[in-house]
Amino acid sequence: MSRNLAAMALAPGLLLALIGCNGNKGGNGSDDPSGGGSTRTVPARPEFLLYESNSRKVIEDALGNRKTVRVEQTVKVCRNALRFDDSSGKTSSIIRLDRKVVWRLDHVKRTYMQGTFAEHAAQVEGIKRLLATQLGDAKLSAAQRRSIEIAIGRRQPRVNEKVDPEPVRLLGHKCRHVSYFEDGNLRVEEWVADDVKLPCDLTELRRLTGDFSSDLLARLKARPGLALKLRVLGRLPTSPRLEERTVTRVALPAKLAPGLFELPPNYTRSRAPARRRTR
Repeated sequence: MSRNLAAMALAPGLLLALIGCNGNKGGNGSDDPSGGGSTRTVPARPEFLLYESNSRKVIEDALGNRKTVRVEQTVKVCRNALRFDDSSGKTSSIIRLDRKVVWRLDHVKRTYMQGTFAEHAAQVEGIKRLLATQLGDAKLSAAQRRSIEIAIGRRQPRVNEKVDPEPVRLLGHKCRHVSYFEDGNLRVEEWVADDVKLPCDLTELRRLTGDFSSDLLARLKARPGLALKLRVLGRLPTSPRLEERTVTRVALPAKLAPGLFELPPNYTRSRAPARRRTR
């Protein structure tokens, strides 16, 4: 199964959204950049959020070939959905958290493709089963074996984080620069605006990627705010090797049209071509 096919069920740029948009609880006092151990004030969730971003992905196929993809998007978020609009105006993706479904819209052909959370979870599990077969190789070093066991969830890595003592300002927001490590390897680096939160909780979606340990997911959830700048180093074949995102504009509109998060009228469903079985 190729990386692109395995990731088809979820929207482009989704992993960035998952990691860069955190949970609904503040961190503990040790995370405070002032070092004073004070409790941070957790901002309330807004009804709606809109932001524009530039992102870069380094994608690797099953043969080890790499390519770089650059994307400019406008992202709209409400309590139960997210919408990603490509800057070309030709494509959009809608993630419905309440329906556990993702729609990929082609505005030129007026068609859409549909993928469910369950389908994506099954694809990730299939990739992990394939990786598990490599454990039978007697030539694997201890480090290689541990890396595979962590990737498929049989082991949990040691997680730690580093918070720069001085915040920086991005787009007028005070941001914390936080780096997260698994077994000493950088996995996520983000500049988090504590005063900007998402209207929805994306914990389930982040878990669906299958690419992060439970400890790392808990630490990401514990830090409130939207990452205005972000780097993610992927581990599983279903994730890009590297994703980078920079938010260029943030707004908290009073209202977004509900129709933005629904299938447009008169769009017809298209299906991915059937895969040929290989022996």
